[in-house]
Amino acid sequence: MQVFGYSLHQATGALKVMKQSAGGFVGVAPSPQLPAWSVNASRTSDGYLAQIARENDMRLATFDAGIKDAVAELIGPKA
Repeated sequence: MQVFGYSLHQATGALKVMKQSAGGFVGVAPSPQLPAWSVNASRTSDGYLAQIARENDMRLATFDAGIKDAVAELIGPKA
């Protein structure tokens, strides 16, 4: 957090607050195991984010109606 001018103590405190107020926190990212629907490069990130959400009992909020995964929650205007 040098860019914000935080000391180590301040940065540690800020991280604690972010963890408490965030919707979910993933301490360690898993090794990628992409789902079957992640068939091309443009879906790789989507598949990995869905995997992270699934393995941590979270939901993946997205504007992308093309993500066909049970953890994906479509947000925004309905088409």
